[in-house]
Amino acid sequence: MSGRSRPEEELLASEARYRTLFEYAPNGLLIANAESYYLDANASMCRMLGYAREELIGKHASDIVVADEIPDIAPALRAINSASEYRQEWHFRRRDGSVFPGDVIATVMPDGNLLAVIRDITERKQAELRVEHLTRVYAMLSGINETIVREKDPQTMLGAACRIAVDRGRFLMAWIALLDPGGQPVITAHAGATADTLTIVTMLLDAGEEGCGFTRHALRTGQHGVCNDIARDPRAALWRDAALRLGYGSMASLPLTVRGDIIGTFNLYANAPGFFDTEEMQPLGDLAMDIAFALELHERESERQRIDRALRDSEARLKDSMAELHAVSTRLNEAREQERVKMARDIHDHLGQALTALKMDVAEIHRRLRSGETALVEERLAEMSALIDTSVDDVRRVAAELRPVVLDDLGFIAAIKAYFIDVERRGHIRCVLSTTLSDLKIPDDRATALFRILQEALTNVVRHAEAQRVDVGLTADAGIVRLVVHDDGRGIPAAEARNPRALGLVGMRDRALLFGGDVIVAGLPGAGTTITVTLPLAGLSA
Repeated sequence: MSGRSRPEEELLASEARYRTLFEYAPNGLLIANAESYYLDANASMCRMLGYAREELIGKHASDIVVADEIPDIAPALRAINSASEYRQEWHFRRRDGSVFPGDVIATVMPDGNLLAVIRDITERKQAELRVEHLTRVYAMLSGINETIVREKDPQTMLGAACRIAVDRGRFLMAWIALLDPGGQPVITAHAGATADTLTIVTMLLDAGEEGCGFTRHALRTGQHGVCNDIARDPRAALWRDAALRLGYGSMASLPLTVRGDIIGTFNLYANAPGFFDTEEMQPLGDLAMDIAFALELHERESERQRIDRALRDSEARLKDSMAELHAVSTRLNEAREQERVKMARDIHDHLGQALTALKMDVAEIHRRLRSGETALVEERLAEMSALIDTSVDDVRRVAAELRPVVLDDLGFIAAIKAYFIDVERRGHIRCVLSTTLSDLKIPDDRATALFRILQEALTNVVRHAEAQRVDVGLTADAGIVRLVVHDDGRGIPAAEARNPRALGLVGMRDRALLFGGDVIVAGLPGAGTTITVTLPLAGLSA
């Protein structure tokens, strides 16, 4: 027999069961007196705080909670004593100084001591924080995607994206930098930043890799640049103090990529360390792709509009050119008709009259031969011979007006030299030809047009320039013949050079335009005049 009574044995057994339950309870258990000095603690509580039981016994609540919550201890004791159950979250300090959140349920035991059940809720808090972070991120993602669809102006869209990141995503700052033509990132849109902050960020961007290293990493590699602990990450040393003063705990730089090319970054700054974990970065990466895709669409739309404008401008210019070409063609047709009328009149006035006179002379000769007047016949034959010579000259002149004979007889370059002789004789002006061509083989109609333009140019020099010398250059390259006529005369007025109204200059331009060419007139008073003619060797013609 043990010598104990049955009630004593039952009490001892009950105490043993209580001690077992107390010791092996999964949650922390603390027993404290009314002033919150600890009388006992179970193993879970000891593990939670990092103390041995003997170390915890005798400590006060102020020894294990964070400093900011010590003033709340006295009100909490009053609340525990006045209610059947007290429940509150507290932040506890472990022996090593680390902190964890705990859910505390406390009550007054029959003996007047306090019993507290404490559960470490770190994982729950982390899960709640992750949910909160993701909620913020997805709210921001939704708002920015709405803006991407709605806004047609890229600058407005980028500015709105930064504002939504601050307003809905609750980031402290957001900015977007796009690469300039030299490859340097330039802040294009921002929100949550002061002028001083932007100045600091711009200086860091200009500092290169040592400044905004995370942004440079994103621009260089196309991968996220993340600093999840600004206070401790050595890569943030250059800007740490400024960032901490502004309350930044972590940041991320998200690359913006268009058709495989990195064009900029989207930078976000959070108030807490560790914000940008794997779960947050996935939707943020999707957001960066959406922004980049929107920029690409804007770029394509701008390019399409630019092409449309260029096409409309080209169509307008083509219409103007066709109208001008039609006007030129009309003028040339009129000129040709006038030439035909003139040639018809010349043929009628000269050749027709000559032939009529010859016919009459032939009849007279027949009459005189029958009457034996031979002396008069010889005289009349001499007159007929002279008239025939004159008619031949008239026919040659008319033919020459249609196409200069020298072009067929001598070739283009030799014809120019031959014409120079006539100009020097008539105008007393020295003419010099500079060319590396031995001859120029071009279609007859273009050769005629070019020769007539040269004739008109030299005629203008003789009539108006008061020049001593004319230099003519002739080149041909890539299917284009270029004729340059420069005199050392008094020079054409600038207004007349820009908008020539003289019939000779207009006629030269019309001849060139008929074959898709051009005539440019330039000159300065006292410095002579230069006429540059370009003419395709093949192509457009009337």
